[in-house]
Amino acid sequence: MNKIRNPVNTVGRPRLDLSAARRRALEQLALRIDHLTAELAKARAELTAVARAGRSEGASIRAIAEAVRLSRPRVYELLNDKTERVQALESNVSSAAGT
Repeated sequence: MNKIRNPVNTVGRPRLDLSAARRRALEQLALRIDHLTAELAKARAELTAVARAGRSEGASIRAIAEAVRLSRPRVYELLNDKTERVQALESNVSSAAGT
């Protein structure tokens, strides 16, 4: 009968753990990046909602592109964004404009 041995992992370098201070610093930076990413997504959604409002008022793609310092293809992309956050902000912008 053949005996099955568990292979010993001897390939590569041994795993070295991070120091507590380094680990804490990395965790704090990861949390900061998560926060900034969420903030950026919110700002982008607001930008999209305002650009759509401007477009619905008759502004040209070129005028919007110049205002936001993006290329016209990026503005088309921005205006065609279909995320939920954008749609929610868009309804807030249109209701605020109506008052």
